Amino acid sequence: MLLDRLALLFGMTDVLTEYRMLSTLSDPEQEVPLYLSGEAVKTIRQLLARELTLALACERTMLSASVFFLANAKDKALLYEFRRSRNVLVRMTDGLQRTFHILGEVVSEQPCETLALHFRHDQEALEHIPEGVGREMHLILSMQKALQYNIAQIDGAMLLGGQLGLKGILSTFAPVLNEKRTLQTNLVQICRNIVSRSAS
Repeated sequence: MLLDRLALLFGMTDVLTEYRMLSTLSDPEQEVPLYLSGEAVKTIRQLLARELTLALACERTMLSASVFFLANAKDKALLYEFRRSRNVLVRMTDGLQRTFHILGEVVSEQPCETLALHFRHDQEALEHIPEGVGREMHLILSMQKALQYNIAQIDGAMLLGGQLGLKGILSTFAPVLNEKRTLQTNLVQICRNIVSRSAS
């Protein structure tokens, strides 16, 4: 069962009891709270698997694109944030892969088509931008857009996991998600610093 496997991963002994109260998939005679039917639990589980798949695809695509950002950034602070973002992406990718393993689901190797197209367009656009502030701004905007999309996918998975009482997912993903949001804030500040230096 889905929750049995997650409990083994996250050590959630109390979640098994909660799940059996919410689901009639294994025993139709079990009592189910009125606010969440057995069919609803099944649907949410399917949605969760889909969101986790999308989130993993996003992480992998961003991880591949990190080479592009590291190769083109010149500002030292920006390079530092891009290196740190790569480490965050690696940790989240590993965490999602472990989750899939416990769920017994097949891990998709497909990239995120939306982000892949986004990065391809931005790489092509960068070729026509001269060296200087404009290139750094372009890199920052490209990363910011990707982070926003990526965070939305993880938020979706955490929301669905919370509806099933899978607090292990929340506790595992939340710190990394906070790091991604911190990265967004830092990129904004770096952008301001770069513009300020160019104007002086």
